[in-house]
Order: sequence, then C-alpha cells, then structure tokens
Amino acid sequence: MKRPPSYSQLPPLPDEMGVLSPPSPKVPPKPSHTRTTSSRIPIAAGRLTAAQRRAATVSTPEEAALRRREAQRRKEQEEAEALREEAQRQARLKREKEELLRQYAQEEEARKAALEAELRHAAEERKRREAIEREAAALESMLVEERKRHDRERRRLETEKLQQWRRDLEERNRAQQEERMRWRERADRERRARAAGLAGLASKTVDGKVVLLKGWLTVQSEDFLSWKRRHFELREDALVLFKDAEDDSQLIETFTFSRVQRIREWQEGFEELEPIPNSFALELKGEREARSMFTDSADDKENLLALLTSRLSTR
Repeated sequence: MKRPPSYSQLPPLPDEMGVLSPPSPKVPPKPSHTRTTSSRIPIAAGRLTAAQRRAATVSTPEEAALRRREAQRRKEQEEAEALREEAQRQARLKREKEELLRQYAQEEEARKAALEAELRHAAEERKRREAIEREAAALESMLVEERKRHDRERRRLETEKLQQWRRDLEERNRAQQEERMRWRERADRERRARAAGLAGLASKTVDGKVVLLKGWLTVQSEDFLSWKRRHFELREDALVLFKDAEDDSQLIETFTFSRVQRIREWQEGFEELEPIPNSFALELKGEREARSMFTDSADDKENLLALLTSRLSTR
C-alpha cells in the first residue's frame, strides 16, 4: 500500500504578505491504545440484548482493513483539499498584490499629472501676477504726486480747522470763566446781604453754643452710595448734623470750618450737581471726593450758603 504524504515533510507556505513562516514543530505521534472489548461497548449498551452486544463488539480482519483503507482515503482527500485550497489562496494573494501594484501605479501617474498641471498653472499665474504688478507700479508712480498734493492740502485744511477749534474753545472757556466770575460776584454780594439780614436770627443751645441757622439737609453718605436726610445746626465753628430735630444728643457728623476748603456749585464747573436742585458740595481736607448735599428749597440753600460763606471768610 502507498504511504500517504506527511504534513511535517511539506515545505513552509508563505502567509498573506508573501513571507515564509517558520516550520511548525513536529508533533509526536499519539500513543496507540489497545482496543478492548469494553471500549467498544456503546453508551446505551444497557438497552441492547446480550446477542446484540456480542455482535457489536466482534470485528473481523476484513472489516478492520476496510476501515483502515477508508480512513486512509479520507486522509488523502483532506490533504488534497488542503493543497488545493492553499494553491487557491496563493493565487488570490498574487492577484490582490498585482491589483494593488496596478492601483498604486495608476495613482502615482495621476499624482504626477496633477503636479505637472499645478506647476504649469502656478507658472502662468506668476506671469500674470508679474504683469499686473508692473502695471500697478506704473500707475502708482503716476499717482504719487497727486496723492502728495492731496495730502498737503488735507493737512493744511486740518491744521486750519484745528486752529479754529482751539480759538473757539479758548473763546468759550474765556466766556464761561467770565460768566462764572460775574455769577460769583453777584452771588457773593447777594449772600453777604442775606447773611447780614439773618444775623439777628441766631439762637443759643442749652449748653450756650450759638446756632446761626437750623434746618434740614439731604447729605451724601461717607461711602457715596446713598443719601441721608439730616437735621443741621450751623454754629459759629461747624456745621453739625443730627438724626432728629428734637433730640440733639444723636449727633451724626460734624463739619468743622477748619476742614472745609471750598464750597462747590455746578455753576462753577462742578457739573455733577447740575441735575440735583438746590445742591452744593463741600471739599474737605483729607478726603479725595467732595461731599454733596442739597436743601429742601432754593431759599434754604441761599440762607445756609450765605451764613456758611460768611463764617468761612472770617477764619
């Protein structure tokens, strides 16, 4: 009988990338087992009769030889099928590789063609741009003098306009300053006359302090975030604020005349007070911001400022 080929003696086959794989190690043959009578007994032997069990376990030499030939034939068929499948796989890998190479060659050819077209387009675009730049340079050289002339004329007009604006601003400032001075002189005259008329209204407190004027003020808080209504007493040396007119023990704040540097009004440029009727501000030593306040009426404001101005002028 012809001996079937052994897998261990076949040459190594390449993998899908065409690389030969190392030969697999030889597997030692499995040890043969002596077939005993009990090993041929089927699992469901309990369902067979004794005669059937004896017939199933009896194997003649012819039957054994037939089974060996059948096993050998199946093995040869399997080996042939494996060789055929391997040949088909190698052929498929070869076709795929050839197709990849063909696609790569086509893509490379297309890339080269696109690159050449792009280079031609870039050269044509460069020539066109150079021509445009030459024309632009020629036109620019023609317009340089015109632009210079326009620039000189524009600067001359702007200079004249700026000078006129400065003259107008100086004139307005001078007019405003003169108007403020006239207003200040008029206000001072009127307030001196008013202070002389109010001199006889002075009174004294229980502890003997002279009070020149009493009334109500709305004063900006020290944090400049709110307004507080306070009762005031204008004394000979200070403007004193109380929480209540009836209780002079709740003294809130005192503005001594030595702390007051200046009285500000919106007519003198303190424009923050313009929207607040009957308002004025006191600039105090040691404070960065002036303290704003207003009275209930214009007459109350004039009375207070007349006496306050009179006292500040005699410091």
